[in-house]
Amino acid sequence: MPRIALSAIALILIWLAPVAAAPPTTWTATPPIQPSMKTIPPPALETLRRSLKESAGLLPAPDKPYVLLAEETKIEVDPGAPWHPRLKVWERPAHATAVRTYDVPADAPGIPEELRRLLGPIEVTVELNGDTRFAELASEGGAPSLIPVKDATAVRVAAIAPDAIQGRMATMTPRQAKYRLAALTIFVGDPAAEANIRSAVKLRASPKPATAHTTDPSELQLIAVRIRGPLEPAEELAHRIPAGALRLLLRH
Repeated sequence: MPRIALSAIALILIWLAPVAAAPPTTWTATPPIQPSMKTIPPPALETLRRSLKESAGLLPAPDKPYVLLAEETKIEVDPGAPWHPRLKVWERPAHATAVRTYDVPADAPGIPEELRRLLGPIEVTVELNGDTRFAELASEGGAPSLIPVKDATAVRVAAIAPDAIQGRMATMTPRQAKYRLAALTIFVGDPAAEANIRSAVKLRASPKPATAHTTDPSELQLIAVRIRGPLEPAEELAHRIPAGALRLLLRH
């Protein structure tokens, strides 16, 4: 090979050597700004408390012989909510719950002993701006199912019926099956949120969150009424929940 050509090749290799040896450029992505908890302004907090009181006040009590256990009533209003500093909005509105527990008095007249044993406590929770989770009954619970109620979407999870599994549950009589433990949730939200919940039940999937960004932390985007107790009285109560009146409390 001519000496000039060899010299040219050598020059090219010398010129490329630093480029080949240079480490690759690494671009570090800027992490997204995460929302942080922020205290709700007092006026908004008072509005949320008032909404919780109004919602709880609309709920009927279970039929007799159930009575309210006043000492078991619990109210909780979150003082803060997630705040997005870059967008200057609340990641979701604030959350609040009111829980009431009902039971049959030991001295309730006219109640056969067999029925008294079947009528366990009923817990009723009204939840503002909560998640769309379905109630669980651990290993005894069946799959979620939809039940028809007026002006809302209702999901039922009941203890597995007799003969569905071996063991204690399989020994239940038909009468006991009517009073087996159940958990019902009545969702009152916008049409898209309720459609998502119904779809999740049918597909055996987890529903998407139903709350969204807002400039008002006291805004009501979702109301859920959760009823846990014996199946028959719990379902009777679910059908008497005034979903239409609760829907009027939603602020869009």
